[in-house]
Amino acid sequence: MYKSKKNNNLSVMNLIVYDNTSSIKITKFFLGKRFRSFSFFSSQKEKYKLGIKIAISGKVKLTEYGRSFVDPQIEILNNNENINFTGKILPIYSLTDSLSNISFIKILKKVLFCTKDFPDILNNKQLNSLSLLSLSESLVNIHLPVSQEYLQLSKKRLVFDELLLLQLNFLLKRRNRNKKIVKSNNSVKKLLLDCFLEKLPFKLTDSQNKVLEEIKLDLNGINPMSRLLQGDVGSGKTIIAISSLLIMIEKGYQCAFMVPTEVLAEQHYKSLIKLTNSLFISVELLTGNTSEKKRKQIRRDLENGQVNVLVGTHALFEEKVIFNALGLVIIDEQHRFGVSQRNRLLKKGENAHLLSMTATPIPRTLALSIYGDLDVSQITELPPGRLPVATKIVSENNLSELFKIVEKEIESGKQAYVILPLIEESEKLNLNSAINIYEKLSEEVFKQFNVGLLHGKLNPNDKNKVLSLFSENKINILVSTTVIEVGIDVPNASIMVIYNSERFGLSQLHQLRGRVGRDSYQSFCYLITSENNVQTNKRLRVLQESNDGFYVAEKDLELRGPGQILGYKQSGLPDFVLENLPQNKVLIDKARNEAISILKVDPMLENNQYLKKLIFDKSDNKFIHEFLN
Repeated sequence: MYKSKKNNNLSVMNLIVYDNTSSIKITKFFLGKRFRSFSFFSSQKEKYKLGIKIAISGKVKLTEYGRSFVDPQIEILNNNENINFTGKILPIYSLTDSLSNISFIKILKKVLFCTKDFPDILNNKQLNSLSLLSLSESLVNIHLPVSQEYLQLSKKRLVFDELLLLQLNFLLKRRNRNKKIVKSNNSVKKLLLDCFLEKLPFKLTDSQNKVLEEIKLDLNGINPMSRLLQGDVGSGKTIIAISSLLIMIEKGYQCAFMVPTEVLAEQHYKSLIKLTNSLFISVELLTGNTSEKKRKQIRRDLENGQVNVLVGTHALFEEKVIFNALGLVIIDEQHRFGVSQRNRLLKKGENAHLLSMTATPIPRTLALSIYGDLDVSQITELPPGRLPVATKIVSENNLSELFKIVEKEIESGKQAYVILPLIEESEKLNLNSAINIYEKLSEEVFKQFNVGLLHGKLNPNDKNKVLSLFSENKINILVSTTVIEVGIDVPNASIMVIYNSERFGLSQLHQLRGRVGRDSYQSFCYLITSENNVQTNKRLRVLQESNDGFYVAEKDLELRGPGQILGYKQSGLPDFVLENLPQNKVLIDKARNEAISILKVDPMLENNQYLKKLIFDKSDNKFIHEFLN
């Protein structure tokens, strides 16, 4: 044994092990100052005496000394005892230098027998019908599995418990919502919705009509609506949102329409003004950019009931924003807001209805696991006449041909988006930037066209000016970051070019692609990539082969996992469950059905006090705490 000359904290031990057939060298590393002491060296010499019997497990590498074990697991066997750890499936724990993994496992083995006394939230009948291990078996096998099969079965059981508690939590929240009674308002403006639908230059699709009927039933019911509306890019969610607003205005209520960005708020505000101009309803816009004078006027008119619809960003959360009779809250791109944020806005009304919308389709697996307290509606078809966007992967080395295609399209009167992941060049990231590409395109490649630049650092007035010029076709090519991801509607734009496409998630790429193909002519999306590896190509080919946002979202979940799509903190799910979600679609359904069955038989959980306590401890919902106390 010796101290490493290259690393002051490293000690190295070499052993030669013999059996009846041959010999092999073992090299073992010890990192830490406590392993460099004379007493430690002496203890190791005493431990590994000539003639002792050991068991070894690890990788064998070919070195200059022949085949060798490098840093393997070693277990000393006394008096021909059985092997306890070596060559078996063992857990790896996060420990301090002073406690080894094997030492911790030895301690753990002494307490695992206590698991037989753990209360189980499932009885034998439930375990058999669900094909699950008991909790005590799972707790033992998650630490010291007898086989890979039992390791997976124990994971399955523990994930199921988390999902079951989650679904019970959701169902109890829904029960609370259904206990609330929506008061009717006698101040009614009749026929707003009928007039609106009659003046539309198109008919709603069957899917839109179905969703609108679901929402009508909710808004005319006695319990507050809490619904998630999913629809692919361009499927017509805005029309459904406006229809919902008009139903509530007919009933004499005010509505809030909240969005995550000022650009999107401005877009929705303009759409509402344009589409409801003849209906004589009052629509106002409130964002961080609203002047103090205008802000005071809006707050005054809102509290007096003179504003029917308030569109805005996080500014709607402000305490000074007081509604006279808030009846409906619509949240667009709802995944960008937390549950507590949407509740803050809902509390500005008495039992107000909630319609959450997203153009980023959420796989059913995640929808059930994260939005299980909401009813879900889906618009599953695009308006008639829309053609799928043709998508193609392009190497960064073949841009000259692509630029010719863009040039030809613009000469025919169309427009193009060019999307970049960064605003400015970065020393840390080898990526294209919006400013650099803007300069290249405007000064070299497309000198004959008007090229515009849009990014998050522009002030709101400059952003709106650029967007207006692009909408009026006074800008032919808009170079931008992902600020145009949602809400920008320029039907004349027919080409989307995305640089460094491998840096984006599939769902985000699908969102960006949705900025084109918003009219009846063929549109195109080109995914530029500088990489050429199997995984990148596999991901991007999903977009090349499909325009179905729900299919793309499912693939995004499989390839990146829910943590990447939602963010671990935003999801509110335990990491252990979150990591296993893509492989447990069936388990989520089972947990949901079991939760429904449990509450059907025992609605107050009087016969399962332990389960009642677990839900209480895990929930942050005030009603559930009151209910379970």
